[in-house]
Amino acid sequence: VQSYKIWSKKSQNHNKFLSDFVREIKFGKNKYKSIDIIENLTDIDGNIYKTVKIGNQIWMAENLRVSRYRNGDSIPLIEDIRDWLNSESGAYCNYNNNFENETKNGKLYNWYCVNDNRHIAPKGWHVPSYADWNILIDYMNNNIPETNDLKIVKSLAAKSEWIEDSKNGIIGNNILSNNNSGFNSFPSGFRNKNGLYNGIGEYAIWWSSTESSGYYVDCFEISNYDEEIQNVNYDKEIGMSIRCIKNDEEFEKIENLGLNNYNYNSNYENSSM
Repeated sequence: VQSYKIWSKKSQNHNKFLSDFVREIKFGKNKYKSIDIIENLTDIDGNIYKTVKIGNQIWMAENLRVSRYRNGDSIPLIEDIRDWLNSESGAYCNYNNNFENETKNGKLYNWYCVNDNRHIAPKGWHVPSYADWNILIDYMNNNIPETNDLKIVKSLAAKSEWIEDSKNGIIGNNILSNNNSGFNSFPSGFRNKNGLYNGIGEYAIWWSSTESSGYYVDCFEISNYDEEIQNVNYDKEIGMSIRCIKNDEEFEKIENLGLNNYNYNSNYENSSM
């Protein structure tokens, strides 16, 4: 069992969720070599997020819920199906247009938010690239025990909200064994490019900042149907979750120079490009 460093900063609307999350990690049987629950992160709207160190990376341990870019400009909320279908700029929504889904699941954003130079991530953080995601996956592959009950998807998934299933090695089987990484991902679902919602309870899908072509983006997905995390290409108009990662020194230099940091690859080659 690892020792954990935990800082408790309470939010009026988010306190119970954070307390449950800390209790779950603190008393769980963690099997990774270098994982710490660390300081809270606050976005421009005042939302507070737990963060987790996995290997040498520091990740948000919750999906993004912000409604403004870093400079204070509002991100449009689009609920209407036709408006979502026709949008060619940054927008967000809540699953089924229900604000209550935001607390655990976060907001769903199209990719135009990710690619906006006003920055959707809090200062000092960024939307992970294809490279960032693969560094996480490589670390977990090299440090996860080889058992049917501890696949990467289960280690990334939260201990609740996933639809239960009896198949060995998938998220919904023995969900109390999930979340050994502290990543704590809920099955937030998605909004397809036609504006329809789907997949809550079954899918967690995150944007990367890396385009795989002019029309598609590298995304990363865990679901109740696969034992491994999937790298998939999706349309930019789809509404999906965002997890941010803390900048390292090299990324800070790139961002401070005003360069296109969304193409930053952390020295990890994307073989699909």
